[in-house]
Amino acid sequence: MDDYLSLHRKRRPNRVLATLALTATAALIAAACSGGAESTTGERPDLPVAESSSESPLPQVTVWDVGESEWVQFADLIPSDKPVLLWFWAPHCPACAAEAPGMREFAESHADELDVIGIGTQDDPVMAQEFVDRHGIAFPMLWDETFETWNAFGITAQPATVLFDGGGTVLEGWMGGLPEERVLELIEDPTLATT
Repeated sequence: MDDYLSLHRKRRPNRVLATLALTATAALIAAACSGGAESTTGERPDLPVAESSSESPLPQVTVWDVGESEWVQFADLIPSDKPVLLWFWAPHCPACAAEAPGMREFAESHADELDVIGIGTQDDPVMAQEFVDRHGIAFPMLWDETFETWNAFGITAQPATVLFDGGGTVLEGWMGGLPEERVLELIEDPTLATT
């Protein structure tokens, strides 16, 4: 029995060293593999707001346009010549992934009646790009690293949507799935809005 215990005690330092070596190797591999997942957006500039956007209800914050790979001023998106539907999403969100095909179809089907703009946050711009590519989304998809866009509208979970008339007045907002018929009803007659 003494021989077994002494042999076990002698091997323990080797196991500790082996565990440390494996941990260090795993850390090096993880660091090497994560190199491609770094932000490709560069440093966020402080973009000025267009003069026409001085009356915009949107916060003056610079956001990343995922499809165009450039920084844009969020406040410049409204006012618009038609209603705007903001879709709040996150790359990791299963409910957003489930809603994305329907949102894409809705945006395509009603492109003459309204503009749909996605505004995502959380995660990183690489994951945002992967989300857009995976779901084949062609309407503008933005990413906000600051949460300022979400905070401005009290958005605390996703998906969510907010509908504006062309002048920038919030008509209504919804948490969860998009109520398509209600959106179309409000586009047709904004006086039906409850807000």
